[in-house]
Amino acid sequence: MASAPSYLQSLNTQQRLSVESAHKYTQILAGPGSGKTRVLTSRVAYLLQVANCNPRDLIVATFTNKAANEIKQRIHTLLGNEKSSKIISGTFHSIAYKYLSVYGKHIGLAPKWLVADRSDAKAIVKRLLATLKKAENSLASGIRGQELTPENVLTRISKMKSSGLLAKANSPELILLRGMDAPPPELQSYQSTELYKLYQTTLRKNNLMDFDDLLLHFILLLQTYPSCIANIKHILIDEFQDTSRIQYYLLKLLAQKDTAITIVGDPDQSIYGFRSAEIENLNRMTKDFKGTQVLNLEMNYRSAYSILELAFSIISQDKARPQKGLKSDFFMSLMPSYREFETNQKESYWTACEIKRIVECCPRLFTYDDFAILVRSSSLTRSLEHALTELGVSYRMVGVHKFFDREEVRDVVAYAKVIANRDPTSLIRIINTPTRNIGKTKVDRLLEESERRNLPLWQILVKVSENNILLSQRQDKSFLKSVKNFIDLIERLDRESHDKQKSVSDLISSVLREIKYYDFLRKKNPETYDEKWDNVMELVQQSDVLAEQEEVGLLEEGPQETSLQKFLGHVTLASNDKEEEKSSKVTISTLHAAKGLEWPVVFLPCVCENIIPHSRSEDVDEERRLLYVGVTRAQALLYISSFKNSVGSYNDNENFSSKQDISSFLRSYETRKYLSERDIIFNNQLASEISIILNRKEYGTVQNVSIQEISDRPNKTYQDEKSSTEKPAFVCSRSLAEKELQKRARDQEFMEVPDEPLNKENTLKRKGNFDIREFFSKKEDPQLTSDVGKTRFLHQQGKQTLLTDGSNNKLHGISVKDIGNRKIPRRTVSNEKSSMFTKASSLSSPNVSERPMCSLHNEGTEQSRNIETSEMESPNGSTSKNPLQSSQGPRKKRLGVRLRASRML
Repeated sequence: MASAPSYLQSLNTQQRLSVESAHKYTQILAGPGSGKTRVLTSRVAYLLQVANCNPRDLIVATFTNKAANEIKQRIHTLLGNEKSSKIISGTFHSIAYKYLSVYGKHIGLAPKWLVADRSDAKAIVKRLLATLKKAENSLASGIRGQELTPENVLTRISKMKSSGLLAKANSPELILLRGMDAPPPELQSYQSTELYKLYQTTLRKNNLMDFDDLLLHFILLLQTYPSCIANIKHILIDEFQDTSRIQYYLLKLLAQKDTAITIVGDPDQSIYGFRSAEIENLNRMTKDFKGTQVLNLEMNYRSAYSILELAFSIISQDKARPQKGLKSDFFMSLMPSYREFETNQKESYWTACEIKRIVECCPRLFTYDDFAILVRSSSLTRSLEHALTELGVSYRMVGVHKFFDREEVRDVVAYAKVIANRDPTSLIRIINTPTRNIGKTKVDRLLEESERRNLPLWQILVKVSENNILLSQRQDKSFLKSVKNFIDLIERLDRESHDKQKSVSDLISSVLREIKYYDFLRKKNPETYDEKWDNVMELVQQSDVLAEQEEVGLLEEGPQETSLQKFLGHVTLASNDKEEEKSSKVTISTLHAAKGLEWPVVFLPCVCENIIPHSRSEDVDEERRLLYVGVTRAQALLYISSFKNSVGSYNDNENFSSKQDISSFLRSYETRKYLSERDIIFNNQLASEISIILNRKEYGTVQNVSIQEISDRPNKTYQDEKSSTEKPAFVCSRSLAEKELQKRARDQEFMEVPDEPLNKENTLKRKGNFDIREFFSKKEDPQLTSDVGKTRFLHQQGKQTLLTDGSNNKLHGISVKDIGNRKIPRRTVSNEKSSMFTKASSLSSPNVSERPMCSLHNEGTEQSRNIETSEMESPNGSTSKNPLQSSQGPRKKRLGVRLRASRML
């Protein structure tokens, strides 16, 4: 009997059941970090290798192009390129594009159609609104009182299309696709309908489709010509909880020929309701496809168990969710940290300081690339960016700059679109780029003439060049010459694009050379032209790769596309994905953009009521799922924080109440018990636990750095400090201190503590210049602890004594130099209360505040008391007044407490 393939042997029981499922319809509900991509990839490999399916008979639909490429790459690794290259995979939109490119003739699509991206669509709507402002008709008068922008008009049209409303060619009315439910009344108003028809007419006139049109026309194709998918035997869909109603209807059409379905999703991570995603699709599937098998993947391979406990307590507040749990093999004694601050500025500054402190404490375990700050909306990043900049911490903003959205890249792509099919939106962009004496006034006249004569802009331009149209009584000869030269340029490049000996990179190079684009960039952007030119060269280098359309298993041959058309199709689809930068920087991202990603350390600031859940959100359950997604991005360390008072507004358009309260998702006792308000203390034990979770073999020596030290030197980097030639001071370790305290407990019953503040002078010179390294020279220990702000070394008759202030149950290493370089007030606790770095405020529950919430809490150990509090607990359990509070007595007081190692740990 042949052994199972290696990719099956490495799966756990539930994963393998999912991969080998013999059910026709299978739902795999995969929690965060449960290996859903691995399961989906293994399922595809199993169908091809074990079930002997033809790769041309499989459709694999994903939510992003990145996910599609990752799945294809993994299948290629498992089975080789011969099979993986023939699978029909991609997003719903890219799959629709592939089928429409071949079978579009069956539903009346004209050849050489292109996809209008979001920027093109906005430009079209902007021109429509500008035209309507000057018009005198019922539609124009109906929208004048409304604050319409291209963005909200496109959003409204997109919702209409997502509801199944289609504007068919040569039809004055909108039609509802067969099988779709009627859209809500607000999407059927006169203004919405007329704007939709005007927009669609403009697209059709210029042989364009937007992204929503791809899905609508794909549905029309499957209804009209279902034989185009007669070969499809299996459909696999990733991130099913993020599918819209129109995408679910597509699934039903794709599966109409007795096709098997496997979907992977997680209802707890459905957070794209604003994109028309419907979590109800999971329930619809079990009703529409009888006998659907539901399998749960509950083993999490990403996060520590303490993080999952918090995540589960948050998501379990939704009583209507499917009952499923989370498990983890990663134990860590550390609980997620919660802090509350007076203002959002203090919260941001503490966040930046803590990130820098962690890197300095564990320089071989963490880099800035391991950190993410996840916020509810991008408007919350201003103070965070300022704090990180002040401390010299590099950061990246995820999704802010997409490659294909960069101005210089869009210019080159616009030239390619004009060459391919005289796209009017792109034509407006490049007609005077670089400058060629065709300014905005003349372009407006050309557009007016195009509207008046109902002709494409390119035809108007040609007629102007032939003197068949006069834009003014006296035609400007230089303008006329510029128009003729421009038309000659485009037509010459068009002929070159049909030369099979010429590649797309050759064509783009010709464009750049003809228009002298390098000189244009250098003149327009003297400071940044080299970076912009690098982006153009990157596009040139990638153009031939993008033009190589992959072979797909369709049943018919479509019309022959030029390499330029293939290139433009792939560019438009690729521009919908986010660019991924690689550098050692802290990531600042919104919670939505962070979905599917993970980081060793995650900070969730601004977890306040009216922020999350957002005050304008209509779905509180989706807001809860959004916080759940944020929590489950963390692998090892998780910080959650909030603030009481906001200082100023977050941006010009969004003001929150000046008084804030912690998010309602974190108020319940069942959730609060999984949060710690203690400072996280780094030592070798914690570093070892983290290294296991992150699968990092070495974590090096844990340094001793306090957050106060970071704050005191905001612009001093750790690398600068490391470059110092001074030898590092000896650092006392926990085990060493324990042994020494046990020895002293036997040798003496009481010890004396000086009542005056410690500083460099009285520390090093009192009782002689004593060096702690001489005292412990034979007792060095590799296990080091790090929070220097919690430990004191006191000199007493030529010896040193280690004390704690009772705020945690660990001993902490500190050097003599650390003490000498800063003044430690006698009333440390009361002074800390006024500091922004004080322990976070209690969560209002007496039970929680009394419970030891130390992240490194060890059962069976007794928490030490602060020697400076008003009362102290004696060994027999009774309390006595702290002699340091007395106003009488000698300068040196005697502590009525035995020093016992068991009470210090």
